[in-house]
Amino acid sequence: MQKTKDSLPITLKSFQIENYAGIIKTGLKDLPGDAQWIFLTGENGFGKTSVLRGVAVGLYPYELQRDGGGVSIEIVKDGISIKYDSRKIFDSKPHTGVDKILPYLEQFAAYGASRIEIAHDASSNEAADKSGRLYSLFRSDGVLLSVEAEIIKWRHDAPTYVANLKNALLQVLDKNIGDIYVDVSDNAKVKYVELDNAGEPLPPVTFGQLASAYRSIIAMSGDLLIRFYKIYPKDTPPAEFAGIVLIDELDVHMHPKMQRRIPGILSGVFPKMQFIASIHSPIPILGAPENAVFLKVLRTKEEGITLHNLDTVQVRNLTPNTLLSSPIFDFDEIINDQHKKGKERLVTQDSYQEVVFNKMLDEKLKALAEAANIDPKLISK
Repeated sequence: MQKTKDSLPITLKSFQIENYAGIIKTGLKDLPGDAQWIFLTGENGFGKTSVLRGVAVGLYPYELQRDGGGVSIEIVKDGISIKYDSRKIFDSKPHTGVDKILPYLEQFAAYGASRIEIAHDASSNEAADKSGRLYSLFRSDGVLLSVEAEIIKWRHDAPTYVANLKNALLQVLDKNIGDIYVDVSDNAKVKYVELDNAGEPLPPVTFGQLASAYRSIIAMSGDLLIRFYKIYPKDTPPAEFAGIVLIDELDVHMHPKMQRRIPGILSGVFPKMQFIASIHSPIPILGAPENAVFLKVLRTKEEGITLHNLDTVQVRNLTPNTLLSSPIFDFDEIINDQHKKGKERLVTQDSYQEVVFNKMLDEKLKALAEAANIDPKLISK
């Protein structure tokens, strides 16, 4: 949390991970303090999730998978190297006195690839157990803190808090949802009003009736809001939240249009947050805010999982095709194997509208050629 000019209030400056989940030794130093997004790319099974988990353990080492063994954590504090076997502490809150030995980041949240379930009954022991801060990053059956329960509980006693929750969710959903309200005529259920392509409201639906992409966004954003409102006063605008958020498979469930917009949307709603996310698609990179950092995860038998900074790749000037063939994704070839090379013209226009226009133009030229007794093939060439 080193504050420098133009840096975010809380950022990850450097880290090193050793002997953990396929990682022999890797890390990075001198990460820029103004990088609101750090993207991790790499092939399936190469260790993106392992890197995120390693970072998560370092930031919040109190809550780990209970049946997966311990992690030996070494943290340098005040110039003294401290080793701690974290098998002894896996509660959602630090034990009394432990935080004096092992520092942790309170302004922190982490999310695994499965994040479409919210804890509707947050009072149950199972829900409490599965909604821990790191649970969903380590397991697929995690449930997130219920923003619906917060809206229902506080709608009368803390209207500003509820308004902040609803407005933040609507901003993140980016005009796909027009309203969120409590339907008192239906057992005080939270209802969502989706919008069609023309912006017209559709019949209200419950959370379970929403598309998985919307449920994922609501569940994660709602959980994030609740956790940070446990730190900040309930009348604080979410734009004032500062901290670090880890997201595994940011682009899961999302349409390409939403994949492109989600980094910018989250940056706008939480401008003081730093997001560290793994991705599989090049689309989120097209919407990456300024000063984003791109890391590539590689894996070999000799070196294990390693991280590499792709600071030499200028992604802002790349199209999806050039992104795919760049060192970020390493496509050897982006042309369909079924393409008849030498017989079919390859479509290389910048947009589909240009493709349609050029096709119409080509057909018109062929018609004019035939009318003038000119071989249409000469026109095509």
